[in-house]
Amino acid sequence: MPRLQSCLLWLVLLLALPGCVDPFEPDVINAPQNYLVVAGSINLSGVTTIRLSRTQNVASAAAPVVETKATVSIQDDAGTPYPLTEPAPGTYTSASLALSPARKYRVRVRTAAGREYASELVTGKATPPIGGVTWALEPRGLQVYVNSRDASNNTRYYRWTYTETWEFQSAYRSIIEYVNGSMRPGRKTSSRAGAPPAPRPYSSAPRPDSVRMSYPTFRCC
Repeated sequence: MPRLQSCLLWLVLLLALPGCVDPFEPDVINAPQNYLVVAGSINLSGVTTIRLSRTQNVASAAAPVVETKATVSIQDDAGTPYPLTEPAPGTYTSASLALSPARKYRVRVRTAAGREYASELVTGKATPPIGGVTWALEPRGLQVYVNSRDASNNTRYYRWTYTETWEFQSAYRSIIEYVNGSMRPGRKTSSRAGAPPAPRPYSSAPRPDSVRMSYPTFRCC
């Protein structure tokens, strides 16, 4: 009997738990703040890209509003500016730079409304060379591994970015290729040993044998 009463008590508690859960909606979800978001990092050797946008409500389904017509520049500790241009709305890029890792740098932003922002001066970090790129097929998908080492031991943390492309193999050989906006005869490909040649359908539509893959490019910031 005591055991039965204990089981009934636990059952009542379990049934009562859902009734104790109340939705919580913090004020930040519908807050009207419109803060400037500066996304990017300074690239000592190459092109620096900075993206400017505005914060929005968490519940908003619209795309973030980009900050256009701003004046953006990189500045070193000697006051030398390196201006960025705006090739696309909200995206600002520099020329290909070769900045000294011995100096300190920061990003300066002046919005079209006249508000000015500047990051702290920080010492530039040179990107160590990539030692190797490998990959492995794992249950969760394709895993890419990047090996690198800083001989001076000044770089301890890394963030890698890459451009992902794919290669697709057609089930059929084509007699026509569509390359750079024009049609041309397809390449001759050999079939597998012992396998009959694949059919060669006649079609005026572009049907290449494959889409060539470009190797991923990695960059450390």
